[in-house]
Amino acid sequence: MEQTRPVRRVTLSGQVADELRRLALSGAIPVGGALPSEAELGRRFGCSRGAVREALRGLEQMGIVRRAPNGRQLVVASITSDKFSESFQLFVHLSEVSYGELFEFLEGTERWAAGLAAVSRQEEPLARLAALREKRIDSLDALVEVEEEFHDILAETTGNRLLVVARKPLRAVLHDAIAAMVPLMGPTAISGTVRAHGEIIKAIKAGDSEAAGNWAYRHAHAFREALALLGKTESEPARHLSGEANGGNVFSSMDVRP
Repeated sequence: MEQTRPVRRVTLSGQVADELRRLALSGAIPVGGALPSEAELGRRFGCSRGAVREALRGLEQMGIVRRAPNGRQLVVASITSDKFSESFQLFVHLSEVSYGELFEFLEGTERWAAGLAAVSRQEEPLARLAALREKRIDSLDALVEVEEEFHDILAETTGNRLLVVARKPLRAVLHDAIAAMVPLMGPTAISGTVRAHGEIIKAIKAGDSEAAGNWAYRHAHAFREALALLGKTESEPARHLSGEANGGNVFSSMDVRP
């Protein structure tokens, strides 16, 4: 006998919600488009207004629909980058994503982003990268700011909206790690970061996707290597870093020189 699967028990309101979600995701009801009234939906689905109301309440809680300015109609909502960022961060922390997984993801996305940037070479964000490269970094606090902004712009330079939207929560999750490492860095922290940024920009301008990707990977991998100096292992769940670490020059393990 063919293996069977458990039957999913679906309430009437759940069926209504599933169908409305399908219509929204397929574009049958466009973003900003108004849903029919509860009475009309009840008529179309052959169910009570109570079942429809429960389905709509669930869709509103999920952020698939929202109230129109008039407060009466429900319209299909656009999913904002903020909502995606919040969900991503919750998943990382509540699903106990490990530091190893997090930094592996960083290495992969940074290599990919830099490689794509070298192919697309979009002028406006590339000019912003170059301008940021010339910004004087005279403190470790400024280093954190420049480091984060550099990789935000790098994602924009790819022209890929998925990379751009993925960068925001990744930046938020990594902020504690970077902020915890930076106070322990020596003077080479600034020069090493400036060097890496400069090499990435040079490779992008030259259209050398392999070199750009390799430099971006090495730059990200340097932070992964510094994790041990913060008293953390790659197998540990990614938590807020306290900034406590072993003594010494953290940046010595983050050398990005060839």
